Order: sequence, then C-alpha cells, then structure tokens
Amino acid sequence: MAAPKVLFIGGSGRNGSTILANVLGQIPGCCSVGELRYLWDRGLVENRHCGCGARFNECPFWRDVLARAFPDPPDGRELWRLREAGLRSRHLLLPSAASRKLAAPAYQDYLRATRRLYPAIQAVTGCDVIVDSSKFPSYQAVLESFGEFDLYTVHLVRDPRAVTFSYCCRRKARSPFEQTRLEPRRPLTTALNWHEWNVLLRRNARQRPDRYLMVRYEDFTREPEAVVRRILAMVGMDGAPVPFVGDNELVLGTHHTVSGNPDRFRTGTTVIRPDEEWRRQMGWGMRTLVSAVTWPERLRYGYVEGWAR
Repeated sequence: MAAPKVLFIGGSGRNGSTILANVLGQIPGCCSVGELRYLWDRGLVENRHCGCGARFNECPFWRDVLARAFPDPPDGRELWRLREAGLRSRHLLLPSAASRKLAAPAYQDYLRATRRLYPAIQAVTGCDVIVDSSKFPSYQAVLESFGEFDLYTVHLVRDPRAVTFSYCCRRKARSPFEQTRLEPRRPLTTALNWHEWNVLLRRNARQRPDRYLMVRYEDFTREPEAVVRRILAMVGMDGAPVPFVGDNELVLGTHHTVSGNPDRFRTGTTVIRPDEEWRRQMGWGMRTLVSAVTWPERLRYGYVEGWAR
C-alpha cells in the first residue's frame, strides 16, 4: 500500500476547520478524522464522543484502527504526557530547537505511536486522503518529520477579530451529549496566538510551496465549492465529485472525528454561510486591541478594514 496521503488543515481555532474537514470527508476517497492530535487524551483517556456519536472507546472504527496500529493497547495517558512535554509551537521559532526536540530520545515513543495511526486509518478505510484538522503548527512539524507521509497543508485563515469574538463571547457546548461549555479566552491571548500560528504556518510553506494552499474562511464560506475544488487539485484529485447539491448547500454524513468544534456532529442538509456576527456585536475596545496586536500579519491576508468597523 502506498504511503498515506495526509491533508493537514492548520490555523487558529474557530477558523472553520471543522466544517471544511467534514465537507472534504464527504468526497469519495477522503476520510476526515478530526483533530487527531487529541486522540490520546480526549479519545483514549477521557473517552469523549467520536463524531459518530459513540464514546471513543466503544466506536468500532477506532477500535479497528487501534488494533491495526498497536499489537498491545497504547498507554494514552503516557502518550498524552509526552505530547505536552514535547514539541510546542514556540519551539518552531528556532528551527534548531525544534530539531532537537524531535530527536530527543524521550519523545520517540510519542512519534512512533503517532506515525502508526495514519497507515492504520488508511488500511481500515481504504481512503486515498486522510483529512486531519489538528491545526497546531507544532503538530504539522511532527507530521513533516516522518518523511514517508505524502503531506499537504491547507492554511485556513479567518479575520482575527472574528476568531477573538468567537472565543471570548460565545460559550459553546463541548458536544450535544453534555452540558460542559468551552471556557472563554482572553482577547490578548487569543490575538497573540492567532498571530504566532499564522506566522509559523506561512513560514513552513516556504519549504514545500507546491503542497501548501492558503484559504481564507471568508472565501470558503462564500464560495465553498470553488475552494474545495482548489484543494482537491492540490492533492491530485482533480475531477473528483464534490458533495454540493445547490448553492453552498450539501448533505453531511457521519464522520469518525476525534475532536473539534461541536459542529462536527452536524449531519443532514447544511448551508454554508459566513458568520459575521462579530461585526455587529464586538465591542470597540476589544476590536481595537485585536486589530493592533495582529497588525501587520492580518494585512497579509486582506483584512484591511479600519479598527472601528
């Protein structure tokens, strides 16, 4: 079997990666697995819900994947610890530091375990492309380090003011199956995170520009079919049937996603529209702070509106 072809979706949180991954997962030959970075903690240890609705450890799909990947059951808690102690996005600011982290003996068990997941997913599904919406630049570096994967990156960017508004002003439920709500973040922390991650993903693109595509959330939500076709062309699936049944409308099926926005549980007829509530509801103070912190990086992506608009 050929080496796994992995389509990594990177970018800040609340950038539309969940709906984009689910749309791509509807295409024959593609499999969306959500944020695979969190398999060890949110999946194995905390036993949260898979996108299919089952608890992770009771999901037949993930049982098959783990049985193929590991002769003995993996220690999710230890792999979780290694991930948190290992490579961080800030290490990528110094390539030599990132290389040392990836080569550290203590980190090798985590790398070996992560490397085994993708061929197992490919074997279970028979898919051509695995869509992984883990988003972290540091996790992209982990995938790049494996060498044998056929890795492509979609750098999904959303206006930092919209991202900050979503994190700070919306208390989303973690899933339809529980009452726990996601904790809000501080505006300054969110803005700095948006800036750092987009800088790193853009810088990583210099190494393999033919396997990198920058997509703006605003463009995807206005013309999703055109954007999906651009992504398919990059991964060598030109001409593959796309799942749209009308203008910006499609029918979503069930996906075995490890983690992600609660929208990953959405199925049935879905219309993709831009969410621009932040333009009406975001306070002037927060808007000004985020605009200042993220300048000039946001200008690179065409977010040039004035601070108070």
